[in-house]
Amino acid sequence: MLKRGLIWRVGIQWWAIALLFTVIPSVAGLYLFNLFGGPTVDWSGLEPLYSVVPMILFLTIFAGIGEEFGWRGFAMPRLQARYNALVSSIIIGVLWGLWHIPLYFVEGTTQYNWRLDAGLIPVVLGYTVFIIAWSIQYTWVFNNTKGSVLLAAVVHGAGNAWMGGYIDVYRGYWGGVVTFTVVSVVVSIIIVLVAGPANLSRTNERNVLKFEEG
Repeated sequence: MLKRGLIWRVGIQWWAIALLFTVIPSVAGLYLFNLFGGPTVDWSGLEPLYSVVPMILFLTIFAGIGEEFGWRGFAMPRLQARYNALVSSIIIGVLWGLWHIPLYFVEGTTQYNWRLDAGLIPVVLGYTVFIIAWSIQYTWVFNNTKGSVLLAAVVHGAGNAWMGGYIDVYRGYWGGVVTFTVVSVVVSIIIVLVAGPANLSRTNERNVLKFEEG
């Protein structure tokens, strides 16, 4: 499992995807929210672009690596040995969504603010749908990068930095999170249709736990 954190020779395109993939859905979610009655999208308060770099590094180390050795490093190869990539992603997505439930009761967290805005049940359900969509995207990266936990951690850290930090799809409105979730679901559906549910990859078999590794 630990060796998966050292897989880094995966092609420059996958590094670009890992670092930047969340930008377009985040921006699209804000403008979609505005289209349906949300506030005007204002970029005047953004920090300089380089300020996102330390955010990505911090969140990759403390959120990405902290979680991805469990979700992608341990659980995903075992699930994919029994189920296809899509089903495995959905299973992890549900568990991953439930794993965040304590944060809805911790004052000062973003999830706590969401709960105050929209209520516990809608927020838990909505965020879990988003997490399932994100899980599919992570599996797509994971299976196309030789089972790299490092790339999954970078996707996780960069995604949090763009979506929750620099671009901030929330901006004080739960509706911004909802529209971002809708866009994320659409993106994941496209990935499934293009890459196929079996492996979420057109060129690689899904990454599984081999008996000699166990």
